Amino acid sequence: MVFRYGGEEFAVVLPETNKSDVIAVAERIRANVSLTRFMDPGMMSSQHLTVSIGACIFPVDAQNFEEVIDNVDKHLYSAKRLGRDRICFSSEMKEVEDR
Repeated sequence: MVFRYGGEEFAVVLPETNKSDVIAVAERIRANVSLTRFMDPGMMSSQHLTVSIGACIFPVDAQNFEEVIDNVDKHLYSAKRLGRDRICFSSEMKEVEDR
């Protein structure tokens, strides 16, 4: 399930998904956005975009909804601070570098 959470923020909820599958889905999203050229007539011929992703597993990394949001938000901003176009994962601060 995908939800718009803020102006430029989206949440992807993956029920009953383990850590390795969450990382695989997040990496697939990151890679596909990075490879896509978004056309905008007001700009040059194309605009290259990237995504920064923060992720965590409930209830392993958080005990309630507020903790999930807090943890994901912290890791999202870590991904941005570390150079963008990457995933920061709550469990063990697993980082998946761009490939």
